[in-house]
Amino acid sequence: MEWIEVDRTRFRKGADVPHVCVLSGREADGTTEFRLSYTPGWTFILLLFGILPFFVASWFAAQRITIHLPVERAARDQLRGRKRTAVAFAVVGMVAVVAGVAISSTALLWAGVPVALAGLLWIVVAPRVPRWRPSEDPAKLRLGWLHEDFIAALREHQPAA
Repeated sequence: MEWIEVDRTRFRKGADVPHVCVLSGREADGTTEFRLSYTPGWTFILLLFGILPFFVASWFAAQRITIHLPVERAARDQLRGRKRTAVAFAVVGMVAVVAGVAISSTALLWAGVPVALAGLLWIVVAPRVPRWRPSEDPAKLRLGWLHEDFIAALREHQPAA
């Protein structure tokens, strides 16, 4: 997947961007707010010391941005549906785990664990949303997981002054 480097101000709310969906490459009918975060690679070494130190370090070390990108309705609805399904799996799995503990049912407990883990993993992995990384230049950011038609349109598009 290609990564592009763009000006940080390029994707503020109301900014002049090409009307090409970042997810599908088709004509976009509006923009969607994306809250993206970047976790430095060094935090993953903390998994050797347990999941809690990793989560704490990742939370504090993460860099977060909010950008507005053009998205068509169908892609937006599909993204929302994936997120809702993932959350539903996680909640159902956790409810099964708690119910299994409450009624001392090991079968329900062990059925809930993989469903909850699958839902939590799905929350992180399934939504194909744009990713970002910091750039060497603090005035820019690097974006990835964008549709190639959007990247081409972005390179050709000159924002209105």
